Amino acid sequence: MTNSIALPRNQFDLAYFPVATVSKNTLIDSYDPWVEIDTRRMRHNINHVQKLVNETPILAIVKCNAYGHGMIGAARVLQEEGIKRFGVVKVQEALVLRQEKIGDLVLNMGPFSTHEAVEIVRHDISQSVFTDAVRDLDNAARAMGKKALVHIKIDTGLSRVGVRYSEALPFIKMVGSLKNVQIEGIFTTLVEEHEMDQIQIERLLAVCESATSEGIEVGIKHAASSAAVMRQHVPMLDMVRVGNAFYGFESERMDDILPTMQLKTRVILIKDVKPGDSIAYHQRGKVERDMKLAVLPIGYADGYPFHAVNKGDVLIRGHRHPLIVYMSANHVTVNITGYETIEVGDEVVLFGTQGTEEISIREVAQWGNSSEYKVVTGISPLVPRINII
Repeated sequence: MTNSIALPRNQFDLAYFPVATVSKNTLIDSYDPWVEIDTRRMRHNINHVQKLVNETPILAIVKCNAYGHGMIGAARVLQEEGIKRFGVVKVQEALVLRQEKIGDLVLNMGPFSTHEAVEIVRHDISQSVFTDAVRDLDNAARAMGKKALVHIKIDTGLSRVGVRYSEALPFIKMVGSLKNVQIEGIFTTLVEEHEMDQIQIERLLAVCESATSEGIEVGIKHAASSAAVMRQHVPMLDMVRVGNAFYGFESERMDDILPTMQLKTRVILIKDVKPGDSIAYHQRGKVERDMKLAVLPIGYADGYPFHAVNKGDVLIRGHRHPLIVYMSANHVTVNITGYETIEVGDEVVLFGTQGTEEISIREVAQWGNSSEYKVVTGISPLVPRINII
């Protein structure tokens, strides 16, 4: 392999994983698996979403390592395209965004502890609240002479986290009475079914109207996610929350957005096996005929879905080859019988394109009756993310 660039070694620092940026023509010099993110496609998706929402502000969701796409790398691209608001689900994710000077508004929609309340206030992180834990933010803000910024989460029908809509007003009044807390917004999460989404919006707006009648300003109202934005079936309110549409795996209107992620590795070994041999632990695969195998250095520890074996394929030299027998933590075996030109070091595409062939993330998901979301978020954050420009 020539004209190559070595992948960066990952350093575990909170939720921060380094991202290399290379040109499309650069050959990645690694046998270990890596993820490639096509930033040109991501910019296309961002611009498409921006046209759909017109002037409505966007909160870009970069939780779960930007749905597996690399939080810092994705957030930088989003910021370059004019996105100034970011949403996460862990305090440490929010702190990393602040550390990297990414975003104006950073909203943590996940939980926080008493100790973390101090860091949230110190770093001007907006925090979702729906329990008495909001008092920890009030106490921390009072000690620092600051205001804690909060978004009140209303459960309008998902029955997950949030204050139940029918019981929300007393909670909002309590939060509004805290001297060191500023209500910056109010929001809900839609169930993503057309009729119920409409009902949820009505419930949220009714809560807001009740609060306003009590003299409480609820700030930014938001509910619409990627699915709602793509379907255009509910009001966008004061802000929309978009995540997977930016990364190209929102199921609605897929013709308008493009997948950005590819998962790759290289062949590390080629071997011939004969009848009587076996493959994998406990002799799972009894060999019945002469076969040529390629061994790949990727497994379930890297987040590659276990269900792919014996159902799915990989791409080598532009052709599909079946995954067979068993996947271990670090290896999987491919049947390459009949393809004598394959060599150690050849690039392997687990999902993505090679030549004229493609294995989509959706196809990988379907092998195991899973979803694109589960496939991409499942890729280990220790697998390097490479932004292709």
